[in-house]
Amino acid sequence: MLIITKIDHIMKLHQSGKLPRFGLHYLMSQYLDFAAGLNHSTPPDDFSLEEHGYQMAVLERDDSDCALPIVSPFGAKATLTKSHPEYVELVELSDDHSMYRICYLPDNESFLMLYVAKGSMDADVERWLAEQAGYPVEEGIQ
Repeated sequence: MLIITKIDHIMKLHQSGKLPRFGLHYLMSQYLDFAAGLNHSTPPDDFSLEEHGYQMAVLERDDSDCALPIVSPFGAKATLTKSHPEYVELVELSDDHSMYRICYLPDNESFLMLYVAKGSMDADVERWLAEQAGYPVEEGIQ
């Protein structure tokens, strides 16, 4: 899981090759929207989501069953497919690329947005994401 709390985290992820170009533009616009909505006086380069209880995270293939940085109502760390997000939506980024945006509000003071490139997870996770986003589950998801 790639955690983003500052704008330079997005750039470092892109430079490392862990964030494809289509994801760079989308995550950058999401970050800047959060920054504008949460704090008008801090320049984007100095702004931190963490100071406001916000986090963005990008899930990679190996993160299918990782513990999310939230605690379930039962006190244990939740995994993606055992979690209860506020919403899941599929965002079309281009003709060939789309990402799921998964929103969690674990309490009144924190906010987590997870981003997953469509087709980057195993079949069970892809099915769960499609179901949560309200799309028919495709037969033969690999």
